[in-house]
Amino acid sequence: MAAVASQPIADAAGSEGWRWGLVVWAAPALVAAGVWLTVPAAPDVSRQGHTAVRMRSLVHSPTAMAITTFFGVQSLQAYVVIGWSAQYLRDSGLSAATAGILLGLNSVVGLPLSAVIPSLTVRPRLQRPLLVVFIAAYVAGWTGLWTAPTAAPWLWMILIAVGMGTFSMVLTLIGLRARTPETVAALSTVSQSWGYVLAGTGPLLVGVLRGATGSYDGMFVIVLTGVAVLAVAGWIATRQVFVDDEVERSVPGWSPSGRCSEVLETAGVEVPASAHVSRTGGSPPA
Repeated sequence: MAAVASQPIADAAGSEGWRWGLVVWAAPALVAAGVWLTVPAAPDVSRQGHTAVRMRSLVHSPTAMAITTFFGVQSLQAYVVIGWSAQYLRDSGLSAATAGILLGLNSVVGLPLSAVIPSLTVRPRLQRPLLVVFIAAYVAGWTGLWTAPTAAPWLWMILIAVGMGTFSMVLTLIGLRARTPETVAALSTVSQSWGYVLAGTGPLLVGVLRGATGSYDGMFVIVLTGVAVLAVAGWIATRQVFVDDEVERSVPGWSPSGRCSEVLETAGVEVPASAHVSRTGGSPPA
């Protein structure tokens, strides 16, 4: 809605209308903040029932580093789309309103994909085929937008939207690559924190190169290089391994899973299920 409606709002507001095209979106932000503030605090919740894990130790896990890189680079792609694609389309000869509609189309296409991709990603045999589809869509979309921006801009933006399905994929992989809730939380914190730092460099670099060269070629070099990095990082991240196990080899006792006395693997399901068994004295397994 924001992408599609901002230019019409600016046109309707007349002189200096672009200010209204921006400030009107403060209203939903205020509503969201108000809703958030109404969420009651839970003072009785304690950390005593949780086991802390050291996030710094995740550097010993190639899978964790791959997921962090994957998250960061796929976010970089999205930030460039949001921050620069509409301006690029305008500079290629399309109107501001049309460029906004195309950016809105990119967002709309991603909505149903976000609902489907997680249920596909949990199936190990589909992870790498999905990755190949996303990479191919990115390459086709970005290349088409670079070489023929006004020939079929709707197609290029749809293809890029398909590639952006990597966001739902990596969020699902974060949960699949850890054995315990504590490790999931640590992996999510590290991958998203450092990932967004990496992602934030994308629009900045595009702007620097655009200002230095007067061309958008640098933008496409950045995003297509990012797609190559996505392919490598995604291939590593889709290996059927657990971050806990990789870190444990370098830091014994790092995670709760490493301190379990036994781990029983259950076959017959798409995603391996683990039952962590512990005994207290002579009591039966729990």
